[in-house]
Amino acid sequence: MESLGHKVFICTSPLGAYQNCVAEKFEWIDKHIGKGWIKKIIITGDKTIVTGDYLIDDRPEIEGVESTPAWKHILYDQPYNHNVNKRRLTWTNYKEILNLQF
Repeated sequence: MESLGHKVFICTSPLGAYQNCVAEKFEWIDKHIGKGWIKKIIITGDKTIVTGDYLIDDRPEIEGVESTPAWKHILYDQPYNHNVNKRRLTWTNYKEILNLQF
């Protein structure tokens, strides 16, 4: 995605039992994506207050303080959200989806 000119960040919400959740998210990102991504993590309980062009998320509905967030929601395709009719992104179609005009 960065090679297409996008500035990419990882925006994640901590689970209710956050004592280990935040540290585990950092460890997972370091292990699976790389140490360079650690500085690109945004941890928030409300993703609607984060600015950006797109939010790619597996949750069908993102709710928070802002009723109209700055970003457009693209649903990351997962088996548990197949019943939702929204624009979907997968690892195989992300270039196509991110180049579409909204």
